[in-house]
Amino acid sequence: MGHEVEEFEITPWKTRWLHLSYLIGMVLAFMKFRKVKPDVIVTEDLESSLLGIVIKIVFRTPFVFDFIDDYSRIIKYDGQRLRYLLARWLERIVPKIADYVIVADSRKLEFCLTLGLSNEKLFLIPNGYDPDSFKPGLKDTVFAEKLGIDPHNVIVFVGKLNRYYNLEVVIGSMARVISQLPDVQLILVGEGKHLKNLQTLCQDSGVSHCVRFIGSRPHNDIPKIINLSDICILPLPAGSALILYEYMGCGKAVVAPEGGTEKMGISKEMFPEDCLLKVENTPEGFAEGILHLLRNKDKALQMGLKAREKVARSYTWNRLSQQYVKVLEKTVSRDL
Repeated sequence: MGHEVEEFEITPWKTRWLHLSYLIGMVLAFMKFRKVKPDVIVTEDLESSLLGIVIKIVFRTPFVFDFIDDYSRIIKYDGQRLRYLLARWLERIVPKIADYVIVADSRKLEFCLTLGLSNEKLFLIPNGYDPDSFKPGLKDTVFAEKLGIDPHNVIVFVGKLNRYYNLEVVIGSMARVISQLPDVQLILVGEGKHLKNLQTLCQDSGVSHCVRFIGSRPHNDIPKIINLSDICILPLPAGSALILYEYMGCGKAVVAPEGGTEKMGISKEMFPEDCLLKVENTPEGFAEGILHLLRNKDKALQMGLKAREKVARSYTWNRLSQQYVKVLEKTVSRDL
């Protein structure tokens, strides 16, 4: 679109102390930045936003904060107390200093408004998906055999295997599910620090035979894996979760928990009740939702079609990127 984009990485300097490593990395990145001289800088996590603030102050470079995640909540689950406190502080400071803030869902928009930001400073641009890659398809039985998956009554989760995703609730539901539908399989795609704990939970719960951990897969495999599923799982009430749009792009019914946090949720305006099934965030709630959709596959099919119509109409990357570019152009042209 006539714009030049450069990804600017912050590489931690290797030391014995993690925080010092990152701090040195930021200083080195700042020195490197002096040669770049961009028209606008965009950051999408809190710690790199510290560098964005310094650059804004020193070089008077316009700064846009892309508020795409519930950062402090993620860090809290990692058990990093000092970093968590820093993240909570930054979540309240960075949006105020940024020239404009792009928020990924209505919960983050409301959070920024409570900080005192004006509507003129905020732009709601949700996540999206690539409709050429993520689209409905038949179950590829050859691909399923290659993965060792029986393509019948398949539940799929794609994401990081960490505490943040609350996968214990989903695994906890499986004993109840297989007691009524013994041939159900839960396929978990991804890697993370919580993998061994989840595998141990499967063993302790007696569901290891029906829960498969297939690790990280090439991006081209993800649509095929999603299309092997009968339903998909999102253990977070997160309307900003990228995988939610990719599930729906493939026309899959999704089971997700009700509720949310001050910065995370799935609003009815974004996805009405006929686009996904919201359940109580307990093993019993997930089991009930999973069994309901597996026993009513026509309803699951209709829910998936409704979801796909919704994302195809409003959440393709081509459509959303145009909104994104308008914000950046507005930032550059603004008299700062």
